Amino acid sequence: MKRIILLMILVGFAIGTAGCGLKNRVPRYHLDEEFNIVPFKRYSVHQEINYWHRFRRTAYDAVSNPLSTPLSEDMRSVLERHGQPSYVRENFESRTNELVDEWLFWDRKTTVQFIEGQLVYEGPLTDMDHYRVVYGYPDKAYSQQYEAGPRREIWDYLGLFDDQGMIVTFSDEKLVSQNYY
Repeated sequence: MKRIILLMILVGFAIGTAGCGLKNRVPRYHLDEEFNIVPFKRYSVHQEINYWHRFRRTAYDAVSNPLSTPLSEDMRSVLERHGQPSYVRENFESRTNELVDEWLFWDRKTTVQFIEGQLVYEGPLTDMDHYRVVYGYPDKAYSQQYEAGPRREIWDYLGLFDDQGMIVTFSDEKLVSQNYY
């Protein structure tokens, strides 16, 4: 009887945890009215420094040497079109449960995202990207989006010692306000 109960508990645990932590099953896309694939930008689950998922303020590393990691066909294609990226972001978990690699081309003002080496987004460099490069990850980040409305983000950079703190507000990745306190 004890074996059956133990076996049932183990099977229940295995079924309950199956799929947990799995990322990048299939890249997700949006579809338009004619069922054409529409790429969309992925956003990090953790936008701020929280010392659990992210320990450093720096969001992007400047690329000084040619990329030497194994590159996919899509990555090589982007390198041929745009040249070497200016900044590379450490892969992050997106709100759609995918691991995303992101490259920024500062001079071309372009953001490129990959999932498992597959190009999933290529678009303009936004104000949010610019702030993330210049100031790094904020100390606190608040996000809200209603069903049909714009996505609003409020980032709080806490001042240390004599430095001023800064609150930055974005609406659909465009800068709305920047206030010092």
